[in-house]
Amino acid sequence: MSNTQSPSLRPRKAAEFLGIGVSTLWRWVNTQPGFPKPISLSERTTVFIEGDLAAWRDKQAKAMAASNETQKPRGRSTATSKA
Repeated sequence: MSNTQSPSLRPRKAAEFLGIGVSTLWRWVNTQPGFPKPISLSERTTVFIEGDLAAWRDKQAKAMAASNETQKPRGRSTATSKA
């Protein structure tokens, strides 16, 4: 029988997986709606499910891309027309 579950990551590895610091990971747990919740295995052992983190990261990337597509360019126009 094969194990089809995503691996679990300790907080330091979860932060590395997302490219952030451990303190940022815990801040996101407490402040970001929809951020994957940690699983407490014991009093001193907490893990995150890698697949949940990947899904959240991908969802954030898609939302950011969609937001960038709908925003108007900022700053000065590079085209100048002098008649």
